[in-house]
Amino acid sequence: MRSTLRVAHPLVVIGAALLLVLAVFTIRVPAPPPAVAPLIGVRWAPSVDAGGRAAREASFRLRRGEPHSDRTWSYDLLDTSRDNICFTRFWSGRLAA
Repeated sequence: MRSTLRVAHPLVVIGAALLLVLAVFTIRVPAPPPAVAPLIGVRWAPSVDAGGRAAREASFRLRRGEPHSDRTWSYDLLDTSRDNICFTRFWSGRLAA
């Protein structure tokens, strides 16, 4: 009995190659965090007291806050992900003026 080697149909090979290429391009690799945290300024709404400000600083990963006036502070922004800096998340709670 003679053994025969079957060669895959060229369209099957091309389809498999395209699927592999698409799989490679759909894998998302997150960008590395910046070497230095960006400095941002926040002017807190008058209704936000010291306890509320501290809770929001932790929630938004704001560090080393320095006051410039009673309501305006500058911070190092540790989490630069899109979800963290989304304006609708930050502004919708009327946290800042």
